[in-house]
Amino acid sequence: MIPVIPKTYELMGRQWTNKAVTPEEYLATIESSPIPDDSEAQWHADSGCCSLVFATNWVVPKKWGSPEFTTLSYFHELAHSLCFSMGRVEDGDHFTEREIELLGQLLYQYETSKKGEVKV
Repeated sequence: MIPVIPKTYELMGRQWTNKAVTPEEYLATIESSPIPDDSEAQWHADSGCCSLVFATNWVVPKKWGSPEFTTLSYFHELAHSLCFSMGRVEDGDHFTEREIELLGQLLYQYETSKKGEVKV
């Protein structure tokens, strides 16, 4: 079963928002921003973006015709927000896109493979 993408979540006391948008809607949001430089935000091949400044993840629903791909893109952006929340934002102390992708896929695999419940 494909995991549901939540509207919001909290990391380190900061609320993050998830939005499903087109690439054009994303660009309009950034261009109309009063913040001139969100250098931590990078649009990834029309699939999604994570912004530390906005505390927002944008994903493009079904860009490639697959809800699973959209959800995988979300988990990639979630991995970025986790790293940002750990302070990994400086040039010399940032995870590579390869590491972010791996972390996102591991989070997705965890969400889709968990079974049962341990009573505590």
